[in-house]
Amino acid sequence: MDIVDILQGSLSLVYVLISFIIGFTIISKYSKYKNRLYVLVGMCWVMLSTLWLPEAASFLMSLLGFGTLDIGWYFIIGNAFVPVALFC
Repeated sequence: MDIVDILQGSLSLVYVLISFIIGFTIISKYSKYKNRLYVLVGMCWVMLSTLWLPEAASFLMSLLGFGTLDIGWYFIIGNAFVPVALFC
């Protein structure tokens, strides 16, 4: 693995983790304010950040020695949640 792969994978992992934290924090605001908009915005935030999820998963798998993610699973994980995000 060269420096570009390490940089891209680690930054994708950081972006996915931060976006999931922000998205679930927005969703948790629903219980306080009882406004459905918080749930929709939080779900949209999480679902749009799943585009970088296969890159982060592939990076973790290569770090742990399992190889990289299969190209079929890469596209399924990366594109499965986009229609859900667009409906939010």
